[in-house]
Amino acid sequence: DAEGGESVSSAAGEFRLLVRQSEVELAPFAQLHVPFLFIPRVIGKCAAALVVEGRSPDSSLGVLTWRFPIVGITEVTVTDVMLSFSCRARETVSETLALPVPGFDTIPGLDPEGESEFDFELVPPEDPVAAAKLDKALDMQLVKNVLSNAPRSSDSTPSLEFSVLLQPLVMFTETVELIVTK
Repeated sequence: DAEGGESVSSAAGEFRLLVRQSEVELAPFAQLHVPFLFIPRVIGKCAAALVVEGRSPDSSLGVLTWRFPIVGITEVTVTDVMLSFSCRARETVSETLALPVPGFDTIPGLDPEGESEFDFELVPPEDPVAAAKLDKALDMQLVKNVLSNAPRSSDSTPSLEFSVLLQPLVMFTETVELIVTK
């Protein structure tokens, strides 16, 4: 039973069970795999609950119910954008970065009268020492995080704006992944 979720209802059908049988008999300590598909129609976060009910042979126990939350996040991966910031130790670089959102106008399900709000996350290096250096040296804020859903001309690409401040105390080179979510 896929139930409604956070931003998209189950009526839209983002989650589809692949189990053909509605009732399955299990032996004690057996496992049951419940495969499902995630077919998003919009970019965003979808949530549902997979509910499994079991009837005990001992009728005094009644019906046992297990609820498994499911979260599906639609991703659009853009790997061809590589940005580089550099400066000497104990110096400061401050820039405003305009990051285009390609394909934004073609997202199905957007209300043309509304707006879409974005957020971001920086994925630090796995090395804790490098991550600590980067945390102290880099400050990134999302300055323009709302884009209008209104149609645009074909030569205009909507962009998010970030404020980037780099102030390294020591010299280092690191790579950080920027994840933008809607």
